[in-house]
Amino acid sequence: MNGRGMLQHTDDLNNLLAESHRREELTPDCTFEWVAEGRIRLTTLRSTDRVTIDAWYDYCVQFREQWKPTEPPLFLLVNITTAIEELTPYARQRSVDIARFRPEIPTYCAVLLPESLIGQIIKLYIWSITTFSPNLKVQVFFDFEASLQWLMSHVEKHSQAHGGEVGVI
Repeated sequence: MNGRGMLQHTDDLNNLLAESHRREELTPDCTFEWVAEGRIRLTTLRSTDRVTIDAWYDYCVQFREQWKPTEPPLFLLVNITTAIEELTPYARQRSVDIARFRPEIPTYCAVLLPESLIGQIIKLYIWSITTFSPNLKVQVFFDFEASLQWLMSHVEKHSQAHGGEVGVI
């Protein structure tokens, strides 16, 4: 990290990922893990079938149910670069359901998409979800490093605003 705390190069990102812990595999195509010393929750979806989407939805709802107002914002990175051949109506509805569940939770979510036509289409859809909550800040990326840098900038802003404290899971 540079003097301002911003990530500068891939080594910093690799170190953040190396610090990953508490990896959970809900299905072979749906995993959750904590990166950046437990500050960012990385979700990887490798399929949009119902089993995968249901596991993702159930975990997200359970996770959001446990959030307390005294806790820091949620910092999420959703990697769907290998899952998307299409965004099924079921997956779209479940993503809306998650966005609507506990809209008071301050959430920063970076969504990593494939750089393709379907990725561009999904990007437009994702922007429509952000209307459900003023506390939901979503940014779409086609580059992993850029998505992690965006989230870390918000982690650092929150940390500075709260005397260096950022929740670690």
